[in-house]
Amino acid sequence: NLSKFGIKEDALPAMIKMKFKITGDMNHPKIRPVIGGVEGESTTEVIQHVVEEKVEEVVDEKIEESREKLQAQADAIMEQAQQKTDMLMQQAQKTAAKIKSEAHKQGQNLIKKASNPFEKIAAKATAKEMDKQADKKAQKILQKAKAESQKILQKAQIQADKILQTPVDIKKKGH
Repeated sequence: NLSKFGIKEDALPAMIKMKFKITGDMNHPKIRPVIGGVEGESTTEVIQHVVEEKVEEVVDEKIEESREKLQAQADAIMEQAQQKTDMLMQQAQKTAAKIKSEAHKQGQNLIKKASNPFEKIAAKATAKEMDKQADKKAQKILQKAKAESQKILQKAQIQADKILQTPVDIKKKGH
């Protein structure tokens, strides 16, 4: 029964065209069946060989289908991780830009409010320092986001690798 191996009964033709190879002499002829290009000692041997090849072909197809499904799962995990890290980096860049913009704005306000030359010099120095500190803070935010992104991608890669290393076992139906 071929259904045990996941092969539909109609996978093999109802009629199998057969040739016979006749060798030997007239007194001792040797008749060997040839089915689908496969030659054997008996019809049973040839049919068994043809069926084994078909079973192997179906098993290989099932294994390939399973591998493709596993690859799709692994790809989905990596894609989700990439989307998450992209979003994380975008948020970090927006936050960094906002910090820098606010510091620059506050520094410019200090300069505008300065009423005498000495206050202007002090305000410019303060504004410059505020910009410098804002740049440092922005860099730290970006570095932290990048490190977190790498952790997310590494974790996803480990999950994807585990999925891809899943053994594919095609069992006979009913077992």
